[in-house]
Amino acid sequence: MRVCTVKDVAKKAGVSAMTVSRVLNHTGSVSEATRQKVLDAASELHYYGNSVARSLRVNETKTIGVVLSDSSEMVLSTVLRSIQDIVGLQGYTVITANTDRRKEMEHFAIETLMQKHIDGLILVAPLCFDRETTDWLKRLGVPFVMLMRSCEDDTVDTVMNDNFRGGYTVGKYLCETGSRRFLFLPLQDSLSSRVRLEGFYEAMDQQGIAHEDSMVREVNQDPETGYETISELLGSIPRYDAVVCGCDTVAMGVMRALVDGGVRIPEDVRVIGYDGIEFAKYMVVPLSTIAQPFYQIGSTGAQVLLDRIREPEGPARRIMYEGELVIRRSTDFRKA
Repeated sequence: MRVCTVKDVAKKAGVSAMTVSRVLNHTGSVSEATRQKVLDAASELHYYGNSVARSLRVNETKTIGVVLSDSSEMVLSTVLRSIQDIVGLQGYTVITANTDRRKEMEHFAIETLMQKHIDGLILVAPLCFDRETTDWLKRLGVPFVMLMRSCEDDTVDTVMNDNFRGGYTVGKYLCETGSRRFLFLPLQDSLSSRVRLEGFYEAMDQQGIAHEDSMVREVNQDPETGYETISELLGSIPRYDAVVCGCDTVAMGVMRALVDGGVRIPEDVRVIGYDGIEFAKYMVVPLSTIAQPFYQIGSTGAQVLLDRIREPEGPARRIMYEGELVIRRSTDFRKA
């Protein structure tokens, strides 16, 4: 069967191939009557399987854009999978863009997806989530939802983990089980990490433990940074009895540096992470952590976006899930 071409559509509609191209690519000036003739012709001839014509006729492409801050992160792959599972059931296709955790790439990624005429946008752990950014996103005219980040604008749909509660839970557990001097390794430029630290401090206050005995060192989100940071501080490690990491991948590097430096886990220093990656339980010293419900965050975010596409004027939804404290050998002497 011969594939239908632009010339076939032009002949059917009684217009030039250039006019067909303008209509299908949203370029140039074409009258509404001519535009409709082209769309009708494209539909009748099943041009490109009718997908282009249909999307233009109903202003829908059945595609969702997803911007990932770092597609190599294990946790984000789980979020992406859950998004695909939900929107796929509704007949949508997902187009992804990765920013490699670079702020300057985020706007470029969004603009690139917009050129694909997406029906909606999901931002997973975005780096830019201030009022200026959300105002710009609204002007683009496409429904969007933010996952794993809170923002200043309470009219934006968000789905995330309760970071304050997570930090508080970690702090309460460590304080009640004997730790008093903490080394905090929050993620650099991360509002979520700062909120978790506030929750941890709240737990310390309730236990009457002074913050002055703790140290805060911001780190990048990778094992290498955790390893390098602890290697530099090995001489000071006896002063701390617990290392609280901004994520599990940082904790991996932290524990390797401690072991290489002859420090016992948890007898000398306890280590706890955050996220609940699958590998955490398979480490030489299984890692205690707060397990975030990443699949649930992604699937809920996808459903919120689909609801927003259907009801653009509905009230904003701000959904928060609690993480689960998973206690393993890295903090539990009884399991050591």
